[in-house]
Amino acid sequence: RWLGAERPLVGPRGTAPVLIASDIFEGPEIVWRTPYRVVTTPHHRAGPAIADSFAIFGATDPEAAHAILRRRGVDLLLVCARGPDGDWAADSLAGMVRDGRQPAWLRPIPLPATLGGFRLMAVDR
Repeated sequence: RWLGAERPLVGPRGTAPVLIASDIFEGPEIVWRTPYRVVTTPHHRAGPAIADSFAIFGATDPEAAHAILRRRGVDLLLVCARGPDGDWAADSLAGMVRDGRQPAWLRPIPLPATLGGFRLMAVDR
């Protein structure tokens, strides 16, 4: 709901940025409640997008992840830092973001304390 109300990176004309979440099951909720377009949702036609999502968040080479993010036109990256989605390996991109060690091409977007279990990052392309 915060994303829908605050709308970080939404352009003045309501241009919807592309967001990727580290949990594909968050995709439908984000699409329903916000203006954002998402890379993947848990649907049978989303196979290549799901594969890219795992490749991005599981990448141990941040530049390989960055290349996929650029190819997909991703503007925002959302990582859950708690629960089962927070189980990414420490040397993966998701683990680095979760632990506050994100690459320089990811810029943190402050979230309210109530959303402290998430990390939201703007992707510099």
